Amino acid sequence: MSLVKKNIFVIGLDKLNLGELEQLPHSKEYKFHSLCNKADLKQAEGGSFKKILNICRDRLKEFEGSVDSIIAYWDFPAEAIAPILRKEYGMPYNTLESLEKCEHKYWSRKAQMKVIPENTPRFQKVDPFDDDAVSKLELGYPFWLKPVNSFSSYLGFKINNEKEFKENLGITKKAINDIAEPYNELLEKVSLPYDMQEVDGANCIAEEIIAGDMFATCGYVFKGEVNVYGVVDVARLENNSTLSRLNYPTQLSEKTRQRAVEASSKLMSFIGYDNAAFHIEWMFDEKKDKLWVVEINPRISQSHGELFRLVDSTSDMSIPINIALDRDPAIPHRKGDFKVATKYYIRVKEDAKVESIPSPEDIKKLNEKYPDVVVGIKVKKGQMLSDITIEDSYTYCIGELYLGAQSEDELVDKIKDCESMLPFKLV
Repeated sequence: MSLVKKNIFVIGLDKLNLGELEQLPHSKEYKFHSLCNKADLKQAEGGSFKKILNICRDRLKEFEGSVDSIIAYWDFPAEAIAPILRKEYGMPYNTLESLEKCEHKYWSRKAQMKVIPENTPRFQKVDPFDDDAVSKLELGYPFWLKPVNSFSSYLGFKINNEKEFKENLGITKKAINDIAEPYNELLEKVSLPYDMQEVDGANCIAEEIIAGDMFATCGYVFKGEVNVYGVVDVARLENNSTLSRLNYPTQLSEKTRQRAVEASSKLMSFIGYDNAAFHIEWMFDEKKDKLWVVEINPRISQSHGELFRLVDSTSDMSIPINIALDRDPAIPHRKGDFKVATKYYIRVKEDAKVESIPSPEDIKKLNEKYPDVVVGIKVKKGQMLSDITIEDSYTYCIGELYLGAQSEDELVDKIKDCESMLPFKLV
């Protein structure tokens, strides 16, 4: 008797996360389908949320088999489409109201201030179309200015003085409707409280600048129970902005880790989040013993899955699948082959042309020595580094490594050896 596989629909499925999904413990029980690709999602970022939602609906209706699980690993619009469709197909889902208390930056800060005020930086709403926006500023300089919802830090600015504030308000006014219009189509589906009804996607938030060591609490809520299953450290370069490594498990003290876990559980319970995964970004200022919440992401992080696989034996990409299937989403703890794991970003500082990249044979040779290492090449032959879509203005990421070890010292040596085996040529 042949096994009847569960049909798992992935919003924004790509080659990288398909490879990771196929390594999950029960992957032989599943058949993965792309509900829409990343190009489809891009249409919603600059176009219509309703359009991409209806594309997904039509594809599900056309499918002749059972629709067993609908999942997403990307930001807006994917993370909002998934609960809408899961509700329509009778699967466990999180409400749009709880989702937007994560995604809508101003609404999220208001919720944080109510339940964990000691961990919430100062903030205020800014209407970029208000001629009196500058005079209404209550925060001191410098501060961050960003839309209440945006993609990849789009229209996010560090504001140092009044001149920069005025200049960047002008830039924001010209461009913000491109992202506000599709987001407002989603907000039409949300029961907004009175004080949020005028804070649509064309609004911004100003936030005080916070400092400290970055990390993320990773968890899920299933049938009302919050579970934080891991804490990942975020190491940065000397400029204090550029990502250097993601390290698991955390090196925070047990006291600080527990504070973050308890605050995470308290926050997610307060906003009514349920039947979905999340990860919350934090900063810990050790000198001031101050713990700050940076933002809540209503999904797992795709950057963390390999880390959990290496240390705990299973990627957390299984969690959204199991929640949608109404199964216990718990993953193993410390059952993997390694005690520590990292995602390492291979970076260069100067612009250059990519003359050659590591070949499949180079990567095969590396994996013969280190079978556990996952290599990601981020550039193409003939490309100028300055053409890369970058997350900062300081460096260019040309590759990524996932790897594990039995100690931090061994991990550092392994990173150096792997880099030496990957012959990038830049001219």
